Amino acid sequence: MNQDLRTEYDMDNELYDLRAIFTSMVKGGLDKRTRDNIGVFLAQYMREKIHSHHQFVDHRGFGSVYTENDLKLLNEMGVVSLDDIFTDSEINHIVAYLSDFSVKCVYGDSTSPEKLDICPVDEVPLGVNLGFYEQEVVSRCPWFYKIAHNENLIRLVEAYLGVLPTLSSITVWWSFSTGMGLLGNQLYHHDRADFRSVNLFVYLNDVGPNNGPHVYVKRTHEFRVLYEMMRRRLDSDSKGFQKFWRWMETHRKSDKDVETIFTEAEIKRHVGIKGTSFLEDTRGLHKGQFPVEGQRLIFELCYSLLPKYNDSFYPIHRDSISDIEAYQLPKNSRAYYTNRLFYH
Repeated sequence: MNQDLRTEYDMDNELYDLRAIFTSMVKGGLDKRTRDNIGVFLAQYMREKIHSHHQFVDHRGFGSVYTENDLKLLNEMGVVSLDDIFTDSEINHIVAYLSDFSVKCVYGDSTSPEKLDICPVDEVPLGVNLGFYEQEVVSRCPWFYKIAHNENLIRLVEAYLGVLPTLSSITVWWSFSTGMGLLGNQLYHHDRADFRSVNLFVYLNDVGPNNGPHVYVKRTHEFRVLYEMMRRRLDSDSKGFQKFWRWMETHRKSDKDVETIFTEAEIKRHVGIKGTSFLEDTRGLHKGQFPVEGQRLIFELCYSLLPKYNDSFYPIHRDSISDIEAYQLPKNSRAYYTNRLFYH
């Protein structure tokens, strides 16, 4: 009797894949408390895996730049102001570097954003809300490269997330007052690209109250922190408490709703001169306020547990970065792991 030849079942024939499941879970398929709990589990699981495959120098503290109080504020509030990441001279060099490149323009509103062809910043047409630089332009900027490899910053982020982070986004963009409608990130929202994340923001020009400051609602980043705050506030109103959590699960929220529920003291508007820097857990409610005059130029690093699975990454060689002082990394630097999606 002939023996049947077995062939492996092709899992690609399934209607779903692990990336799709992960994306569905983190993008709203789970409630905030569950997402936060998974984040804690993932951090612990990944920490063991990373340490079993890499040999890093065992550091204590955050060096001479950051303190335990920075970490404490980040844990309690979801945001902490930092000393300027770049000097004025470095920002002048950055702005000069960026001036040689065009931006990808986006206009429209939150329901139908449209992308235009790239164009120089000083030729952006009426109606454009945002202008993003190409990924390789940002990655090759020597001053951005240098801060992305800053060991002290990486160690602070690692202490907050509970595991050595992955740099999953490095971006620079303009916000223009010529936009005709609010785009999604100009409405209050909470990021759901990963189960745990924290972002560095740096203003590259002066940002006043009318130039589109970044706005953050303190204590909305962690379920446990937000739950305790709202429990005290709505302790005698069980229906209001339940209604609040249903509202929290919606992705984008109106200014009126946010400013009705939260006090002015709980809403942080980041106004400051160029160089103003802050670290923020964008799982909390935040927005880039629509500029009513002028424009805003901002730099951002997003640190997460895992890569953004719905994005593509094309790392560039570190030795291809030009016009920067010798910046040699120790062979066992944490930055090699953290920045692997963008540099190799």
